[in-house]
Amino acid sequence: DESGDHSGDGISGPYANGTYSASERYGPVKEDAVHVTLTVADGVITDATVTGDALLPQSARFQSDFVAAIRGVVEGRVIDDAHIDVAGASKTSATFNKALDAIRRQASEAATPKG
Repeated sequence: DESGDHSGDGISGPYANGTYSASERYGPVKEDAVHVTLTVADGVITDATVTGDALLPQSARFQSDFVAAIRGVVEGRVIDDAHIDVAGASKTSATFNKALDAIRRQASEAATPKG
């Protein structure tokens, strides 16, 4: 979903500056994983690192193509508008988006005063 409309997901800024990581598993038996680390400054993604763990060679190819494309896709984007859909890697894209939401939640919670 590249619409940027995530108002129904219950996650909102402000977001604390920092580096956040999340991993999500996918596949019929959760055999594949995507690991995402994002650096956020003023609500914008300034650095992105994505790695994958795949059981099957075909999955590894999809992940490799996805990882090669992702930095240029999300760096410089506002974190609320960074959901992606990379052609040919729909499962990997959906899993990245889940990890992105986990990171948005972490950054939002980090910005919330404890009291």
